Amino acid sequence: MVFSFFRGTLSYLAERLNNDGIKSQVLVGGMQETKQHVIDRFRETPAIKILLSSEVASEGVDLQFCRVLVNYDLPWNPMKVEQRIGRLDRIGQDSPSITITNLCYADTIDERIYIRLFQRLRIFERALGGMEAILGEMITELATDLLRRELTPQEEEERIEKTALAIERIRQDNDELESQASNLIAHGGYILQAVQAAHELKKRITEQDLVIYVSDYLNKHCQGFLFQKVFADQLLFDIQLPRQMAVELDEFIRRRKLYGQTKLATGEKVRCDFVNKVTKGRQRIEQISQLHPLVRFVSQDLQDRNEAFYPLVAVSLLGEYANDIPPGHYAFAVNRWSFEGLRLEEELISRVCRLGTNQGLDSDQSWNLVNTVRVEGNDWLSVTNEINITSTKEALNWCLTRLEEDFLQAKRDRETENQDRVNFQIQSATRHKDRQLKTLIEGLEKYRQSGRTRMIAPLEGRIDRLKERFAFQVESLQKKAQLRSSQTDVCLGVIAIQPIA
Repeated sequence: MVFSFFRGTLSYLAERLNNDGIKSQVLVGGMQETKQHVIDRFRETPAIKILLSSEVASEGVDLQFCRVLVNYDLPWNPMKVEQRIGRLDRIGQDSPSITITNLCYADTIDERIYIRLFQRLRIFERALGGMEAILGEMITELATDLLRRELTPQEEEERIEKTALAIERIRQDNDELESQASNLIAHGGYILQAVQAAHELKKRITEQDLVIYVSDYLNKHCQGFLFQKVFADQLLFDIQLPRQMAVELDEFIRRRKLYGQTKLATGEKVRCDFVNKVTKGRQRIEQISQLHPLVRFVSQDLQDRNEAFYPLVAVSLLGEYANDIPPGHYAFAVNRWSFEGLRLEEELISRVCRLGTNQGLDSDQSWNLVNTVRVEGNDWLSVTNEINITSTKEALNWCLTRLEEDFLQAKRDRETENQDRVNFQIQSATRHKDRQLKTLIEGLEKYRQSGRTRMIAPLEGRIDRLKERFAFQVESLQKKAQLRSSQTDVCLGVIAIQPIA
């Protein structure tokens, strides 16, 4: 099994292997066949020794009949690495071990990060747990520093060492939390997942998104407000809410018990910095993140007004931002998926289809394009004169159908994973109960043998309470084995990718 991000790389590898007499199978998104058909042919054809795949095979497929994994190019986010490994290292793997080979260029930043940091922390040897989002973010920040700053080799080593120590501290904290989670049962997993979800959400919402979100709301629903930019090159604003909105925000804060987080509810002018991360801000400057009371108030008010969902948009994108996607007209749909079992997981998923072709992009390409459009796109004002309504409806139906298929597959995968987690927690709780019960029963037997009858009844009471508490925990876990899921349309729209001048 060979993974690479780039289709061109996969084609090159297929050609080289063929020249050497080695038959391979290429798997990428947007093929006429389903990916399962391609995988089935690879498994059932002895002559095909190697599957060359993009990220399309990193999720939702079973490849336990493979025993060698080659990461021809490695993703920055370690979660992607773990997903790749998880395709082979799963129940049903016949080989006693799998071989994982990671390739990177010598004497490059890739080598410094992957060899000296990833191997030291044994990232490829142990599960990452709830660290994926945090780890990916820290390593991306590290790579940015190494690329942008002129550092000596010694300074580079020191910067990598600093990141390694920080990651190790986080890992130790996570290990401690996870060891406690087996006793806390559901609470431990839920808390760890909530922290991870917060990190994932921060990666997708930019400071500029928050500025637009708040300013659009004020322009549409308020009068007499102040929302004035202080410096042209910074997201620093003087904000003053009208009296009525300040009063409503104050009531919202009291209901949600968000005391002490903002001065905007006083109706005074407040200097605010839009920064979508929790840091120690500058004195007298209030930071507005996605968790700020004003953002939460706006979100709640839009839901109350039934305006939180904007069903259809039209956006134009310059071809230079399209990441090699050909110019033309495309339809897209975005879903929000929610899965709640032992963990709570939410994610945004998209699909894109070119109008008039019924040829769509795979889920990763679709998300990358939609995310690029969100940041770099402009209103497509002439859309009604340039698209065919029938082909647009057909393309949107294709997107919605694929999202439904994607959701059902993801739901099946999550149900299996959730059941595995529940079984593990029950087994862990059972071992913990058995250890405590053994100690109590041994103590009870000693009291009986020594004639200390006064201590027998209290100890029997403790044994009964332990059994009741364990039964309650198991029943609670078994309820969480029933995965609850939902699929919600977030946005539908059309995109015009302009030719590169």
